[in-house]
Amino acid sequence: MKKEEVVILGSTGSVGTSTVQVIEKHKDRRFRVGLLAACSNVQKIAGQAKKLGAASVYLDNPSAREDLAHLKSMKTRRVLESRSELIHFLGAGSFDIAVVTFADFEMSTLVLRALLERRDRALKVLVASKEPIVVFGDYFKELAVSHGHHLIPLDSEPSAIYQCLGGSLSANGDVEKIYLTATGGPFYKNPVAYDRVTPAMALNHPIWNMGKKITVDSATLVNKALELMEIGHLFSLSTGAVKILIHPQCVVHSMVAMRNGSILAQMGPATMKLPIHYGLLWPRGFSENGVLKPIDARAFSHLTFEEPDLKRFPALKFALEIAGIADQRKRLIARSAFLGADEAAVENFVSKRLSFAKIPTVLKETVRKAQKHFMGQGPRARAQDLEFGLQVYRWAKEKASARGG
Repeated sequence: MKKEEVVILGSTGSVGTSTVQVIEKHKDRRFRVGLLAACSNVQKIAGQAKKLGAASVYLDNPSAREDLAHLKSMKTRRVLESRSELIHFLGAGSFDIAVVTFADFEMSTLVLRALLERRDRALKVLVASKEPIVVFGDYFKELAVSHGHHLIPLDSEPSAIYQCLGGSLSANGDVEKIYLTATGGPFYKNPVAYDRVTPAMALNHPIWNMGKKITVDSATLVNKALELMEIGHLFSLSTGAVKILIHPQCVVHSMVAMRNGSILAQMGPATMKLPIHYGLLWPRGFSENGVLKPIDARAFSHLTFEEPDLKRFPALKFALEIAGIADQRKRLIARSAFLGADEAAVENFVSKRLSFAKIPTVLKETVRKAQKHFMGQGPRARAQDLEFGLQVYRWAKEKASARGG
């Protein structure tokens, strides 16, 4: 059996690390690794490259990249020297599968564009980076379809929906509603006064072990609103067709309600290894032995679902307002600004320059300012939306970064 070549973009993060572990299990038979890319973790990516036999390696931080190039273990590997060289590699390399897990909105947008603009070969593109889909999802999906690429969601909940639909992004008019599940984060079962929340408290997720940004977004439930927007683009559904349900047990990873009255659910343990395994082996899916032992269905004896309390989660309420914007130009500005403001607000909160309670205020103020500043601006051609959206994102991030409290 011919091995498929994989590139992992964001290999040292939580999803990237899980991807490395899944590939390690199958690399002797299924996969070879052509490239590992990350931000700045020299020792971790060097260890991954040695373990997987990666031919090429890239770090986006120039200083870290220089340190990596001087390691003895890199003498037999190609260390890409710049971001432009990485983009060229993604646009011309002879790999088969790309796993996109970069947390950085700008970086993940650039690599997705490089991958999906390719016309010379059909790629399988596994996407865990939801932010580019939130803002540019329609454009990226159009690129994938027109160029013959397979765009596969890798995050737990979108992957669950994808699996319920038989490994397809097409609802074919059969879907009535999507039930998007959420654990509720650290404060759903244990309500606290938000002005007393510390970074340590917000970073203590009850189920998932993730990076700081997404963990804080899970505490505010902003992450769930972003997933709702992502799902709308991926599956060509209105945001009104996606309903968020708090499900603290984290057993049902999402449900699809069909027009015939039936409901399909994807259930399993809370681990990213299952959607990664499914995506890498698509369209074979779970036809091979997985990375985990089967779970006993009797463990699912107590499952609860309820709507989120928007009064307790004001950031979620505001994000849902943005999700519902119908006008394409207004939506592009609002979502790009929201991402920039949220990234800055979370950074300020984690570094103790902003209180947890003020995060929703920063989001609202920054988005409103961006809407006023950029209204009437921007290109009319869809392909140019990426540069404009990134411009709005940078502007909003800078404005929100200066906001303490």
